[in-house]
Amino acid sequence: MAADSGGVTTKPYGAWTSPVSAASLAEGAIGLAELRVAGGRIYWLESRPAEGGRMVAMTRDGGGVRQLTPERFNVRTRVHEYGGGSYVVAPDGLWFSHFRDQKLYRQAGDAAPEPMTPEGYRYADAEALPGGGLVAVREDHTDPAHVRNTVVRLSGRSGDSGAVLFGDSDFVAYPRLSPDGARLCWIAWDFPAMPWDATRLYVAELTSSGLANVRQVAGGDDISVIDPQWAADGTLTWISDETGWWNLYDDRGGKPRALRPETAEIGGPLWQLGQSNYAAVAGDRILASVGEAGGDRLWLLDRTGGPVRKLDLPFVGYAALHAVDGARVAMIAGSAAETAAVIVVDVDTGGYDLVARPSPTHLDPRYISMAEPVSFPSANGRTAHALYYPPRNDDVRAPAGETPPLIVQAHGGPTGAASGAFSLSTQFWTSRGFAVVDGDYGG
Repeated sequence: MAADSGGVTTKPYGAWTSPVSAASLAEGAIGLAELRVAGGRIYWLESRPAEGGRMVAMTRDGGGVRQLTPERFNVRTRVHEYGGGSYVVAPDGLWFSHFRDQKLYRQAGDAAPEPMTPEGYRYADAEALPGGGLVAVREDHTDPAHVRNTVVRLSGRSGDSGAVLFGDSDFVAYPRLSPDGARLCWIAWDFPAMPWDATRLYVAELTSSGLANVRQVAGGDDISVIDPQWAADGTLTWISDETGWWNLYDDRGGKPRALRPETAEIGGPLWQLGQSNYAAVAGDRILASVGEAGGDRLWLLDRTGGPVRKLDLPFVGYAALHAVDGARVAMIAGSAAETAAVIVVDVDTGGYDLVARPSPTHLDPRYISMAEPVSFPSANGRTAHALYYPPRNDDVRAPAGETPPLIVQAHGGPTGAASGAFSLSTQFWTSRGFAVVDGDYGG
């Protein structure tokens, strides 16, 4: 059909010419995961689609962004099968799980990685111990018929599989050291519960011979506790859903208290280990990722009860929040119009710096459809939610009176969620004149 004076062509919905090709979809974008901060330096993992999805550790230093992982190594653990918490930066080097054999390797500076643990074990979610060694989640596969999850202490010497500190549950996660190294916290749960159903938060003294004075401080039947973190003054903070919403709690004052009860979710289900949904900053404040109708938003909360400040940033998803210093927090952020990036947010100014965007978005804004949150009646008087993407291609318009074909998609699993973050596969359809509804169903 002929174009009008503005160069816009009239074509039926679904027949629009799109700049997004099937080949560009197949190439895939570089993914970001597992951001960490150590010694004021930011680290993260990137996937390599052209290399079978191999995961490599990255950092930014004075020379810019650089890759740390050599060829043939794949930084990925299979603990709990979903993995997460695949590496840790320690004083003696970068320790990581190599996907092929699941051993822990230590990479000291520019030296080649060396295997440190024996066959038959998997490791994840580690932290460096003062004076050397690690504390970590270990999955023991030496007897495949009786796989065991435990919290272990590793000496840091080659060949050491780790000494069990806690093994009285089916699953464990989040072994975290207090700032003085004297106490250890972790969460545990038992089959058939999942970590979003019922977990227990424990604290104990860490001694040379093991744990002492183990006590449960939160969680239990039908309560999910996740993401425990220690503040600089030794206060323990965690997320609990005991009200039906995942909210922040701490033990300042000697007993658990809700920092600020909200009808909002801080964080999300623990599928992968090592998730960090909030970060403590100076002035008794916490920067947290909170789910809202249009996507995630950053809330700055005050432990002393001051008002919540919501940061206005051009992103709809946040993950892996870690403090760089008293005012800056690094994280992985996704926006509606661009691919995921590593950013650093200044909580005082409300601004941010871009650290890395490994897959720049090569799609003109004239072709990008933005998610619109919609709600509609559902079963048993409930309200269902979804994200609606209208057709978008400024080079084309549909004939008057036509309505677009609609593609309805659903996320994978009852604990998943729809996201308004940029997706080239969604734009593949909307730029061709299709509408897309991404159902954000619950479970």
